[in-house]
Amino acid sequence: MAEENPFARLFNATPAAGTIATLAQLSPGSSTDKIEIKLIAFNPKTATYHCISYDRSREWAKKDVIVDGQPMPIPLPLEQALRCFRHLTEPILLWADLLTGDSPQERSKQALVTKEVVENALAVTCFLGAGSELSTNAYAVLQTVANWWSQAALSADFPSRLSQATHRNIEDVRASLRSRNLSDIQLSDHRLWQEIEHTLSSPYFKSTGALADIILGKQVLIRSGTASISWDNLNKASRGLLFFLPMTGRGVSEKITKGFELVGGIDVSVQRKKKGDTLELLPMINSASRETVTADPREFVFAVLPVVTPSLRTTAMGRQPERLPTADYTKPVDQVFIEAAKYIIGDRQDLLLWWGEKPPCRKNIKSLPSWVPDWSASNPRPPIHLDPVSGLREWWNSISSPKRMSVDSDHALHVQAHALDQVDYVSPTLTQHNFRRLCHNAWKRAKLIPGVTKMEAAENFWRAVVLDTDQGFGERIRDNVKPGGQMALSWQSLVSEEMILEKLGCTMQELAKTPSLQARARADEMGINLGSLTGQSAPIEELITRNSLGRRLFQCRSGRVGMTAIERGTPQSYASDDAGTSVPDFDLASGPDSDFDGALRSMLQMTIANSFLAYVAERDPAAAEAFAEIFQDMLPQGQSSQGLPVQVVSGVRSGDIVAVLVGGFQPYILRPVQSEVGGRELRADSKLTFVGGCHLQGVMDGECLLDPDETHGKWKRVPLVDVVIV
Repeated sequence: MAEENPFARLFNATPAAGTIATLAQLSPGSSTDKIEIKLIAFNPKTATYHCISYDRSREWAKKDVIVDGQPMPIPLPLEQALRCFRHLTEPILLWADLLTGDSPQERSKQALVTKEVVENALAVTCFLGAGSELSTNAYAVLQTVANWWSQAALSADFPSRLSQATHRNIEDVRASLRSRNLSDIQLSDHRLWQEIEHTLSSPYFKSTGALADIILGKQVLIRSGTASISWDNLNKASRGLLFFLPMTGRGVSEKITKGFELVGGIDVSVQRKKKGDTLELLPMINSASRETVTADPREFVFAVLPVVTPSLRTTAMGRQPERLPTADYTKPVDQVFIEAAKYIIGDRQDLLLWWGEKPPCRKNIKSLPSWVPDWSASNPRPPIHLDPVSGLREWWNSISSPKRMSVDSDHALHVQAHALDQVDYVSPTLTQHNFRRLCHNAWKRAKLIPGVTKMEAAENFWRAVVLDTDQGFGERIRDNVKPGGQMALSWQSLVSEEMILEKLGCTMQELAKTPSLQARARADEMGINLGSLTGQSAPIEELITRNSLGRRLFQCRSGRVGMTAIERGTPQSYASDDAGTSVPDFDLASGPDSDFDGALRSMLQMTIANSFLAYVAERDPAAAEAFAEIFQDMLPQGQSSQGLPVQVVSGVRSGDIVAVLVGGFQPYILRPVQSEVGGRELRADSKLTFVGGCHLQGVMDGECLLDPDETHGKWKRVPLVDVVIV
């Protein structure tokens, strides 16, 4: 009766103290009844309720439910979840993010209380969908495998982190799993195992909004229809299947592998939260933007805010934590990203913000300052990671009283920098089709650094081309495992082969198919002299293919050589014309024809324009950059239906400055805003744009900053200039 009395809500709805949120009382009903909800103000610390988490990875169709007597559209997965949760005779108390409305103001208000609401819920139920008649059996199999894994891991003393497992741990687990009765998991039931795969690889686990819900929930359930399993047991089941299935002859499917990666990736943060470890904003945003999907890029920031903790660097420096941004859905995407980046800079006081490979020329949001990452732009695949424990970090940690990094009211970043060199030449983008020729051409024009022998110069050159690493996963831009000695011979072989091909005026494919060309090669004096060095280029080619496609070679005025970040497309998304000229294969972007100049509307004219740019890029990269900038505003973003590129995006170019920054973990490319600020030196308060990180041979571990005499300690005293990055 109290619920029917208006005075109950008029004066008594707000508890005396504590966070106030809005709870949904789901009215009972049959499967076909309209869903009806009453909204009730409540205190999360005193109420008993459940949270519903659902797939928010895209814009879903809406279905109306009745909220306080009025129809309100909600996403289809949420409507399905309410229908599955609804009891036939009893009301149920629930919380879900959009049950009070989806206007920017309503979403912002709910975001303020999300952390406390989710943490205090009796359980968080992650709704994967309405399920099928097989869901109950599928979840039962997952529970069985989870139990097997728990017992096997306990008997084998298996560590919680897979990376810490020894060979003995793994063999003991396998021995335990081999003893299980296969009939318990119905391996021969193809439809059942399809349902299991579908559960583990559910799009829900790619939903950005799922992260905080799973991390914060004190009890997390995964549910399809009426079937459910705890989060901990789902994680155990995914591990168990990875170990167990190969022993059954069934094998681990791609979907199960994907599920293991999705579930395991989220569980890393779950375990950090349980242990009280930090969950900083930057790695959480990076994880969200790299591993999850959302229709609203702001969610890469907003969705992780409830779980974020201050950096340990804050307490180590004796500083007060920065004020965390709030989820305000009235703000545009660029403002959200700027505020997040400003917080990260203030919180960490370093440039880990530039970790990874998202140079400004790959941004989708052009209104961002150059130093602010665009988390809506995809990373290269596989992602490139930078190990921050490096000589450069040791260098700037040794600087006494470095100036505090700050961001001013105009969103400009104030840092200290030391200029190392100036870019003199940049090659076209390396692709599968052209990298041999481009490496050879760049090597021919390489400058010899005084005091460096030609053999040392060659080694520095090819080490730069492969990012000075021999690791097999392409995941780190720096690694302790350097290329082996056989790479020098392989590089010499590649150069010799290209010299012969250049002399013959043919390609490798033409030489392989044409006996007359082969005869000419054997008879030619150059072929006779270099023939014994050829045929051994495969090792260096493999490293280049793994690490360097999508990048460009650059040379500095001092003779140093380096590689840019991946500036255009991804290593796997490059096309080439008949001449082998590299052009990026851009994603298709929609837009009306009226957005670009009519003179370039026809396919023929666009083809001519891009062929011209490719031709110029091969012969004069600096001129190509200038033409590209002229064409940039006239060409539409994207590509034609025939795969022809229709836009060239400017990256590193001649005249850019290579510098090390206090707080930075690798050399960076900077560009003076004013044309009169040139040369390799920086002036006080120079305004610069951030172009991207790079690999510069002989600099990555701070080698160029070492003091050979150690007159003032391990590091040289180098001039630092206060610069402004806009």
